[in-house]
Amino acid sequence: MTEQVDKRVKDIRLWAGVCHFLPLVVVLGIPFANVLAPALVWFFKRDDDAFIIRHAKSSLNFQLTVTLSLALIFGMIYYPLKLEVIPQSYHYGILAALASLAITFFAMMVQAGMRAGQGEEHRYFISIPFFR
Repeated sequence: MTEQVDKRVKDIRLWAGVCHFLPLVVVLGIPFANVLAPALVWFFKRDDDAFIIRHAKSSLNFQLTVTLSLALIFGMIYYPLKLEVIPQSYHYGILAALASLAITFFAMMVQAGMRAGQGEEHRYFISIPFFR
């Protein structure tokens, strides 16, 4: 009996961690995979456990926040660069800022996935609560 309980707890923790790690497939070039991945986990595992659902919603909220913020930043930077309002010498600084932002988001996702795998609750500190 305890083996079944242990396996169930491990499965729950695994799926909660997957909610945070799966959005990394966006680096493979699949558009909006970072948003679709936690949404699909939430959809297919919605009847399994509340712990998985909380982590799926948290990951989905974070990925939507990241996607919206990067789209806004890109729009605010791309057009002034295109119109040559920003000097050419600023391009590398802007790229460095975007790279550091991407590394920060990556570290936050890894931290959340690790905590979920250990059975702990985790909330991203810069996430718009689209889903509660």
